[in-house]
Amino acid sequence: MGDQRKVSREELEKAIGQDQPDFQNCDLSGLDLSRADLKGFNLSRSNLRGANLRGADLKEAYFLQADLTGTDLRETDLEGAILWEANLSQANLERAKVALPTLGASILTGATMPDGTMHD
Repeated sequence: MGDQRKVSREELEKAIGQDQPDFQNCDLSGLDLSRADLKGFNLSRSNLRGANLRGADLKEAYFLQADLTGTDLRETDLEGAILWEANLSQANLERAKVALPTLGASILTGATMPDGTMHD
């Protein structure tokens, strides 16, 4: 993921309401983004390792090739989100609203799925 620009929650919040805010290839690792409104944000190829996104609105967000390893995605709304080739290893998707085809070609090793089961 190379040279990524570190981004704060405040910076993301300033972009709310913009047409498809672009935060591709950014470092959001470990951020507390719980209950954040990131609807339509482009976070492709970004590092979100260990971030807390619990209860966030992620409708129609883009996470193409994003690293979501160990991310808390419980109770998130991922309707229409694109998670193609994302790394969701050890992520917790319990009670998340997500269509499983949206997770196409994603790495789900050790992830907790929306129904609470563990993925192999």
